Amino acid sequence: MHYEGKTGQERGFANNRGECTRTVLSSTGRKLELRFHCQDKDAASDGNLVVDAIGTDNVKGTMHMVTNGGEGHNMTMDFTFSSNISARHAET
Repeated sequence: MHYEGKTGQERGFANNRGECTRTVLSSTGRKLELRFHCQDKDAASDGNLVVDAIGTDNVKGTMHMVTNGGEGHNMTMDFTFSSNISARHAET
């Protein structure tokens, strides 16, 4: 699970939302913590993502994001997720 510094597209970070920066706060074989900021012409988003490897085929995590849009359209989102990688998809 160690973040190797590959481009966002290679690591699953779509960059179709304006200019985004990501700062890895910590990265180990079992945990990744990063902060991100995205800016486009109408909105800015800031957040934190934490992903924990709880097994060889399981991850769980949290994300907190605040978006400040134009004309007072602001939003705060908190996510939790878990995922299980099946053996069928582990080889791809």
